[in-house]
Amino acid sequence: MKTIDLGQYRDEGRNSFSGDDRGRQVRSAIGVDRLDELSERVVISAPDDVRAITASFFQGLFEQSIRKLGVEGFRRHYIFRGHAFEETVDRVLEYASRTSSPV
Repeated sequence: MKTIDLGQYRDEGRNSFSGDDRGRQVRSAIGVDRLDELSERVVISAPDDVRAITASFFQGLFEQSIRKLGVEGFRRHYIFRGHAFEETVDRVLEYASRTSSPV
């Protein structure tokens, strides 16, 4: 399993990730397009001191992946660790599964 620590991509002094622009920047830095292609599952972890990962950040980071893999494929491919993900991942994927829009 490949593991990515979002702590390496946080802005100095911040304990949250927010904004779709920032999500797209981190997507590029991590190389999420390559991660989508891996046959193994991918773990995305957030440090315990990260208090929030906003839906807009998550969308910027993973919108293209959700479009490509579909909601269920995305759920199977990515594992999220860290309490900051708890509500955001479920909320974004629930919305994507109820609408024709991926996010």
